[in-house]
Amino acid sequence: MGSPYDPLQADPWGRARYGLLALPAKVLGADPTPQASSAVADTRKQIESLIAPPQASATLRKVIEFTRNAFDLMVDQLGNGHPEDIPDLIVLLDKADLYDVANESIVTTHYNEKSGKLARLADDLKAQATGISGKVGDVAKDIIALIGTIRDEAARLAPVLQAATVAVSARSKKLSPTEEKSLLTEVVATLVRVETKFAAVAGHNADRAGTTGPLTLEQLERIFPGTSRAKLQEYLPYLDQAMRDFGIDTPKREAAFLAQIGVETDDLKTLEEYGDDEYFNRLYGPGSGVGRNLGNNKPGDGARFHGRGALQLTGRNNYQEAGEALGVDLVGDHKLAADPKYAFATAGWFWDAKNLNDRADESDVGAITRSINGGSNGASERKENYDRARKVLDAE
Repeated sequence: MGSPYDPLQADPWGRARYGLLALPAKVLGADPTPQASSAVADTRKQIESLIAPPQASATLRKVIEFTRNAFDLMVDQLGNGHPEDIPDLIVLLDKADLYDVANESIVTTHYNEKSGKLARLADDLKAQATGISGKVGDVAKDIIALIGTIRDEAARLAPVLQAATVAVSARSKKLSPTEEKSLLTEVVATLVRVETKFAAVAGHNADRAGTTGPLTLEQLERIFPGTSRAKLQEYLPYLDQAMRDFGIDTPKREAAFLAQIGVETDDLKTLEEYGDDEYFNRLYGPGSGVGRNLGNNKPGDGARFHGRGALQLTGRNNYQEAGEALGVDLVGDHKLAADPKYAFATAGWFWDAKNLNDRADESDVGAITRSINGGSNGASERKENYDRARKVLDAE
């Protein structure tokens, strides 16, 4: 397994990534270009706030500069109505050994060796951006959403960089290698997510549909619009961690996973099956066929091991197997299965054990539903969730 299931503790910048730190609200940088629309002006402010923390390595500084220049160039080209002129940033990142095109993944090993290549790439982008600066007009309605994507991604990255700045300033020491690598990965992942959407507008290399990085709060709100923002924000870090740990890392896989957990959790409103002990003991107790099949062999097991977690882990046998796989005693402390730290991990474990990524790759929602539910309960709702999630996540 890839984590102890607490991304807010294990990740140096986890709390900043999910908006759970109080950071300075001031945005660094000059005033936006007067001719730009309000959307462009707001986006420029967010781009200018992407500042490397003190004493960052040359590579990290250049990656951040590269990202700022790339975002500026995208905004310029969108404003001019010529997005086809943007260079293919994935190709540039591959030249800098920061992106493995063949495996559609971010490469961060030996990253300090890459600063020379990145310096040249950053300078090239800066020159292109300078060449068309001052020509930006109002953006057309059909690309306002993409401008918003650049703004939102820059706004999501800025607090992570600010948190690193605060940490370095407080202890007067350089970032640790682990912290540097985490920041590098975050910056490149942000750039890749934006570039993938930009490529669809620019028309180059638009068939990429590989790893997309963590789900955002804005995406989750659009997929489950009836659930409170506070609840979604609470669950998002653990949902993202589970998807990373179990390879649910393409738009189609994410959409299929979210479609299922949406039905099982009442659109992420609960991580525990609705009902009381009497109901659970009657349905899942040792005296019922369902209960015996689930390994419930002691009085009270029906209530003790009722559905919990993002995919409603149910029954003594499943609690035992999931606990052993995750390294936690879910039989001895069954309530842990409803703790977000484990609720999404158990769902990822079940998904992986049933090879449901393969079914997701085939868009076989029916087969996934049968594996999870044993039948077709909630099939229409699962399909609606799936279609909505695919649209939000730009899944092919």
